[in-house]
Amino acid sequence: MNTISSLPLGQSAVISDLRLIGRQRQHMEDLGFLPGALIKPLHRGPSGDPTAYSVMGAVVALRREDASQILCTPCSKKQVSASSIPDEGRVCP
Repeated sequence: MNTISSLPLGQSAVISDLRLIGRQRQHMEDLGFLPGALIKPLHRGPSGDPTAYSVMGAVVALRREDASQILCTPCSKKQVSASSIPDEGRVCP
């Protein structure tokens, strides 16, 4: 299974699950990292960490350690470009 930490910059994906529990899971969900949400990595820090992700209309930076706990399914470029829905946390069509 892919994690968001393994996505190349610009590759959209749909969050499938979070391998987190308790407060950590709740915090990520509060930030918009919810199953079914569309996510896209935008920028990486100079050393490759952290990575800024677009999710639910916001940009949130996560360390690789945290991002590796969020499972995803990459969207094909065709799915994303054919969508009339803006990239604001909605699933691939």
